[in-house]
Parts: sequence; C-alpha cells; structure tokens
Amino acid sequence: MQIHDTALAAKVAAQNEANAVANQHTPALLAALSPFMGKNVCKVTGELLAKVKAALPALPDYSNNRDVSCWVSTGHGYSITLNVKTCHGQRKKDYTGAHYAETLVYLGELSNGELSKLYPFEPRHTDYTEAEIIAARKEVNAAKDALSKAQGKLAGFGEHDN
Repeated sequence: MQIHDTALAAKVAAQNEANAVANQHTPALLAALSPFMGKNVCKVTGELLAKVKAALPALPDYSNNRDVSCWVSTGHGYSITLNVKTCHGQRKKDYTGAHYAETLVYLGELSNGELSKLYPFEPRHTDYTEAEIIAARKEVNAAKDALSKAQGKLAGFGEHDN
C-alpha cells in the first residue's frame, strides 16, 4: 500500500489510480463485448454466460494485491459494468489509515439478458490534485452558505405555491 502524509493525499492518489486502471481496461472490454450486441449474454440469475466471460480479456489478477481490485459485473441484469477499487494509506501517529476509492464504468445496457447498447469509452480524470479538491470544497461550502441565506429569506413562505 502506498502511504501518504495526509488523508486528502491518500484519497486523491487512490481515486487517480482507480480511474487509471479503469481507463486502461475499458477499451479492450468494450471491444470484446461488441460481437455480443443484440445477443443474450446473461443467465436467468443475471450472471454473465460462460462464453461471454471467456471472450473478455483477462483483467490483471489482483487477488494477491489488496490495494487494487478489478471486476466485471452485470448490475442485477440491467447493465454491464467494470468495477475498480483501490486503497492508499495515510500515515497516522501509531498506525496507517486506509482510504479507498472506487470507479464504476458502465460498459453497456442489458434488456432481458440481451446486450442492447454499448457506451462509448470516455477516459476518466487521472490527475486530480489536492489543491483542486481543496478549491472545489471551498466552492461547495460557499454555495451552501449562499443557499442557506436565500432559503432563510423564504422562511414561512416556502419555494412553491400550491
């Protein structure tokens, strides 16, 4: 596990890594799924058929690496997704804290077990910075404050008339 000095540094690194892993594998997964357009790809249980699983490129075996996991799922029969989860550590006084990040990439839509649509590949952002996140948090807090003040002006009246 990569160790960072702050929680935010660990979170940023974990998200950047999750997105990079997703970007690396999504194009090959979409290419492998394209021959199955309009065809049944799922069992009644929602699990991918063996022939579909066999056609998918092997994802890196992260079974011995607890810091990254990567798998394809069917979202209970409504979609096919690539799921990526990463973990980075934060140095604490007496221990190392873990910070997880996840990325979910919708590869395609399912309709009654049939692959009905594939989504185009859209690369995920992989170069978030701590400064960017701090600035975005300040922006959100300022917007919340402005919203709270505006809602206060409506006290007793509400936003809508029935």
